[in-house]
Order: sequence, then structure tokens, then C-alpha cells
Amino acid sequence: MPHTYTTTTDKTYYLKARRTKKGNPSYYLTRKKDEDCLDIMPAGYEIFEKYDTGQAFIRKVKKSHIEGREVEIIKKELRKNKSLYDFKLDTCGDEIRIYTKEKDSDAEASDRLRNLGRDIPEAAWYKFKRYEEQMRISLTQPDGQREFIVKRYCYRSSIDDWMVIDSGRDIKALAEKNLYHLGKESYFELFRF
Repeated sequence: MPHTYTTTTDKTYYLKARRTKKGNPSYYLTRKKDEDCLDIMPAGYEIFEKYDTGQAFIRKVKKSHIEGREVEIIKKELRKNKSLYDFKLDTCGDEIRIYTKEKDSDAEASDRLRNLGRDIPEAAWYKFKRYEEQMRISLTQPDGQREFIVKRYCYRSSIDDWMVIDSGRDIKALAEKNLYHLGKESYFELFRF
């Protein structure tokens, strides 16, 4: 049975391999199922989803020094935030990427489609989920000390990039202070001077 991955938008991907010009294996995902699909995930690789586009990719596993308890602290703080409808985390190496879905975005999209004369059953809304990458928490280890850097995306046309808003050694304090702002107007006022 082929190895499959289903995204949050209910698209199914299959794992395939091909050889490079040098003869090395190269792995990729496709929506087409056939006899060339692989049954198992190759060692050292993982499937990840870009939650903002709903596409799935395969990548080499990057060693991470982020501990499971630190990820749980972030999840706990995100669950406290009532402005968020849903969230997804992607741990890539020593960075945690936070994708969020705001509470009213489904209702707004539903209203827009109804205004166009289209009525979509509520059960089908998961196909329209749209997440946006809002924050990144990076672990650095200068001089052997664990320090976290919190970044948010800046939407100013002159910047359009990630900017550092906070840093420190206590992940719980950083999460409580910064994750509260996701989905709120105060998010756009987070700056570090």
C-alpha cells in the first residue's frame, strides 16, 4: 500500500522517488497514484505541510534542540487565546513556526460566497481553511545558554519580512507575553526598539 499524506484541505499526496543525474535518490510528493509510489518513508526524511498554501512537501529531517515540553508550553498558551479559531505548529530544526486561523474568517468567507449566490455545506468548510504564518520562535545557544527569539511578520510594504519582537531564556514567560496578541489588533503594535 502506498505511503500517503492527507493535508488539512483534504488533498492526498503519494510518495515517489527518482534518480538524479549523479544517480542519487530524490524523493517527492505527487497527487497521482500509480505503481511507482513508495510504501515506506525513507529514513531521515519527513513530510511537512505549508499550512498557508495547503501544499505538502518532503524534506530532510533537521536535528532540533527544542524540547517537547517547550512545544507543549507554546500549544497551551495558544489554546488560551480565544481570538484564534485554530493553529498549527511546524518545528523545523531549532525554529517553531506558528500558523493561525482567526475565529471569524470562516464566517466572513461564507458570507462572501453567499453574496455571490453560492451555498457551501458547513461540513465542506475544512477545504477552505486558510492559515497564516504569524510568529516564529527560534532557539539559539550562544555560549551554551538556551535563549529564544520571538519574531512576528511585518506587513509594512517597506519591510515585508520577519522582525524580532522579544527574546529571553524563559519560554513560558515569552509565550505568555507574546502569543496573547495573535488574532488581535495589538499584534500589529508588537515592536522591539
